Amino acid sequence: MYSRGKLDPTKEIRLLKTLSTLISHWLLARRYDPLYTGSNLHAIRYELRPGDLVLVEGQTRVARIIQRLTLSSWSHVMLYLGRVHDVEDRHIRHRVQSFCNASPEDMLILESEMGRGTVVQTLDHYSDYHLRILRPKNIRYQDVQTVIAFCVDRLGKEYNLRQIVDLMRYLLPWKVLPRRWGSSLFRYQPNSPTTVCSTLLAEAYAAVDFPVLPLIKDDSDGQYRLFQRNPMFVYPATFDKSPYFDVIKTAHVDHGPVRGAYKLMPWRGHLQLDEPEQDYYIQDHDHDDKA
Repeated sequence: MYSRGKLDPTKEIRLLKTLSTLISHWLLARRYDPLYTGSNLHAIRYELRPGDLVLVEGQTRVARIIQRLTLSSWSHVMLYLGRVHDVEDRHIRHRVQSFCNASPEDMLILESEMGRGTVVQTLDHYSDYHLRILRPKNIRYQDVQTVIAFCVDRLGKEYNLRQIVDLMRYLLPWKVLPRRWGSSLFRYQPNSPTTVCSTLLAEAYAAVDFPVLPLIKDDSDGQYRLFQRNPMFVYPATFDKSPYFDVIKTAHVDHGPVRGAYKLMPWRGHLQLDEPEQDYYIQDHDHDDKA
C-alpha cells in the first residue's frame, strides 16, 4: 500500500526507462553538415592493426555536445579487435563471436554506444564517417591481447547516460552546481555495471600500465612518479592529445608517397558543386573551361 500521490516503484522505473529512451533517441539523431567528409575506408582498412584505437567525428546531437564541451572534433572512440582469428585466446574469441555474427573476413570494432551499450560490430558500420587511427607506441603484443580481453569481458554493459549528463554539468562554462560538489560527479567506481567508450578503453590500457595522459609528479631529489588519470575524466580527445599514441592519418584520395604527387590530383573535370557546397568550396571555372 502506497500513500496517495506517491508513484509505484515499478511504474517509476518504467517511466525513467521510457524517458531515458526518448532522450537517447533525440540525442542520437544525425544532423546534416555540408562540410562533413568521410574517410577513405579502404585506406583505413589497410592501416589498422589489432589494439589500435579509432576516433570518430560524429554527427549526432550528442556528438556535437561532446565536441563542444571537450573542444575537439572527436566525439567517439573504439577499439579495433582485428578479424576473429586475430583474437588469440579461444574463450575470448568465442565470446566475440557470440556477440557478433561476423564472417572470418570482417574487421571488428568494440565500442560502448548510447542506446546499445558495449557491443561488437563490423568496421563497415562507420563507412561514411570521418575516422582517425591511433596506435599505442611500442605496446607489447601480449598486452594488446590483454586489452582486447579486458574489453571483450565487458561486452553487454549498458551505456552510462548519467556520465554524459555529469560531463555536461562539469564542463559548462557557468557553474550550475557548487564547486564542492564537482569532484563527486565523477567518483570512480571500478567494475561499474555501466560505462562509456572512453572510460572503458582508459580502464583497459590502465590494466596493462599503458599511459594515456597521466599526471607526472616529481620531488626535489629528481624522483618522479606517474599517476593514471581517472578513467571517467578521459574523453575521446584525451587519446588524441596523448603523446603515447601515434596518429595514423589516411588520405581521402591516395596518390602515393612520391614527391609532387599532389600535382596529379584531379582538380579539373566536369563535376559541379551543388548549391549548399558552393558556399564552402570554390568552383574554378577557368580551369574547367580549359579541361
